[in-house]
Amino acid sequence: AQLQSTDQVEGVREPIRGTVSVASNGCLRLLIDDGTAPWIVWPPGSELADNGGVIADGSRYYDGDALVGAGLLVELTDLPAGDDPDSYFSSFGGYCGADETGVVVFDAVAHAEA
Repeated sequence: AQLQSTDQVEGVREPIRGTVSVASNGCLRLLIDDGTAPWIVWPPGSELADNGGVIADGSRYYDGDALVGAGLLVELTDLPAGDDPDSYFSSFGGYCGADETGVVVFDAVAHAEA
């Protein structure tokens, strides 16, 4: 999932680091060191890549890739129309369990240095 523009979700952006994980249902999550695994909303302009990955900010990200980005952690209802069960974010996010795990919204991402 992705936003159309970075101003669609309000809040202070902070550095967020984690590892991309593909859930059994195909949803992409970010495994964070604190033990959480929020659903990922990628930066504007991102697109699906082959083999279950995502192309974001000119790089490909797959299961197991470490990344760092500027973003924020929010609830599903903080996304545009996130409280409308018929909306894109609510239906897709609900399928991905974001109503329980939360959401990480990225404005920009990069591969993390090892």
